Amino acid sequence: MHLRTLIAVVCALSLVMISLAVTLVTGSAGEAALAQQTQPYRIFQFAIGAQATVGQFNNPSGAAVAPDGTVYVADIWNRRIHRFSATGEFLGGWGVQGYSDGQFSSPSDVAVASDGIVYVADTGNHRIQRFSATGAFLGGWGVQGYSDGQFSSPGGVAVAPDGTIYVVDSGTVFQGMANGNHRIQRLWSLNK
Repeated sequence: MHLRTLIAVVCALSLVMISLAVTLVTGSAGEAALAQQTQPYRIFQFAIGAQATVGQFNNPSGAAVAPDGTVYVADIWNRRIHRFSATGEFLGGWGVQGYSDGQFSSPSDVAVASDGIVYVADTGNHRIQRFSATGAFLGGWGVQGYSDGQFSSPGGVAVAPDGTIYVVDSGTVFQGMANGNHRIQRLWSLNK
């Protein structure tokens, strides 16, 4: 299990434990029953499955919430970005396997800027791509390499309030050997 996936699972379990208080209650016939006391949190599941069905996941790796509450999820093996409402309703998605603009090779993370622009760490293509809120390709940058602005399997992306983009340019681990750039790159937004 990837460290990022493990962290996501631990966070989800923590949220469930915090939001639900479970107590043991004895019924009239002596049977034990669990009663839930819900807090003002809502737990729901966006999608399940390992098929390429739209709205279902096959190794989701990163998620981001837009200022309007829309949730974006990077799905590595379906090679797409899924889009959900804040209540879990599937709104659409985009992406297919490939190397052209708007296509992905193992997208592993997603970030949303304050203006709604969606940034995707396209790990297998060694680049960052940017899209409109509904998935229209707006541009991107990066090629495989070790110089500034080049990437070796970027695994994460984040956008600061001022539009600065941070890329986790960490590389991969293959057969116990780490390769890659092992750095965080700080970049300026393409729309500056």
